[in-house]
Amino acid sequence: DDDTNYDRLEEWLSAIHIMEPDQSCRIMIFEGEGIASPAVFLVGTHLDKIRNQPGMLERQDEFMKKKLAGTVLIEHVVWASKDQMCFYVDNTLTNPDSKSVDPQVRLLCRKTEEVARKVAQRHKLPIRWLKFEEKVRD
Repeated sequence: DDDTNYDRLEEWLSAIHIMEPDQSCRIMIFEGEGIASPAVFLVGTHLDKIRNQPGMLERQDEFMKKKLAGTVLIEHVVWASKDQMCFYVDNTLTNPDSKSVDPQVRLLCRKTEEVARKVAQRHKLPIRWLKFEEKVRD
């Protein structure tokens, strides 16, 4: 298999791009930027494995920006910050039983919640779902 990780990511993003059937609802405003729906978070894990490789994250982020620049695929990506496209997490710092959580995981959670609120605000629920919800509650 000659596919690179980037090739697989590009295929995945392309598949996601065609998932939104209602083209009039494709763009939502998030942090002043237009994000195409569905929104995508790019997360690099195992940061602890490359800590001793200075500049690796910056090079990886620049590679992703260059590859996706000028494509509709980049419009789906929720950026970690103004300059950083991907969220890079250290799996060794995140433990559900402790208060030790990687700052990037906290940021990812916050951004996910913000995007989820935006998505919930812009999607209209069919009346049949509201009636279904009433019946389930009763």
